[in-house]
Amino acid sequence: MMMRKKIKQLKKLLKLRSQYNKALGISFQDYYSLSQFGAQHYVNKDVEFLGKKIKFTNPFWFLHSLDEIFVEKVYQFIPDSEPHKIIDAGANIGLSAIFLKNIFPKAQITALEPDPQIFALLQENIRSFGYEKDVHLLNAAAWINDETLEFAAEGSVGGQVMEQNESHAATIKVKSVRLRELIDSEIFFLKIDIEGAEYKVLKDIKDQLFLIKNLFIEFHVRNHEENQLDEILKWVRDAGFRYYIKEAWNNMDFPFTKKLNNNSGFQMQLNIFCYRND
Repeated sequence: MMMRKKIKQLKKLLKLRSQYNKALGISFQDYYSLSQFGAQHYVNKDVEFLGKKIKFTNPFWFLHSLDEIFVEKVYQFIPDSEPHKIIDAGANIGLSAIFLKNIFPKAQITALEPDPQIFALLQENIRSFGYEKDVHLLNAAAWINDETLEFAAEGSVGGQVMEQNESHAATIKVKSVRLRELIDSEIFFLKIDIEGAEYKVLKDIKDQLFLIKNLFIEFHVRNHEENQLDEILKWVRDAGFRYYIKEAWNNMDFPFTKKLNNNSGFQMQLNIFCYRND
């Protein structure tokens, strides 16, 4: 029995070793420790990341974000030293802002995060990397008005603005900022990852998209919603963008069965990369 257990542990260790990538920015020891947590396990943790201390609340989603941003490099550009203006709508704990500052050291970033608990970690992480002068933090949701909103505080990457007819056990009130008010000149990169609010926000700024050079949209469709992807893509095309689409999350293995394989409440999640041919 003991031998079987040791063999099982060894196989698990070897599997994790094969999955580990130095580009994650953390040690294998920390990777192994964090990989023991499930998606629903929330715990305040910190590790050494790229030589700095970083804090987070959910090890599973932290590793997922590291893999997406620092291994798959979902926000990769050709690095340069231009003073780019960037808006990070849905900044979470700051991994995207840190990645972008690494490739654009002179960039000026406006980062929005509505969840006060996550925002506090965002502040600490940006300060840990010494980016507080170049990364302007707003504890607010990117929205279509400056107002107070009902917000489902999920505690990690999944917090979202709630509609008037929706309910959630962990709803809190958060401030919002009208995103179009932040777009007053050319923006090199606008990242929109706001868990289902992107349709309304994009509709509000569609006549300003000509000011955006590069646009990233994580597109979500809740289970009860009409799919409005075609409208968003039309706005993008009308603004002169070309686009490329990848699946952000596999919500439905077999679409003809109409059976979702996750509990996120979304029937579709896509990454939409919008760029211009120079």
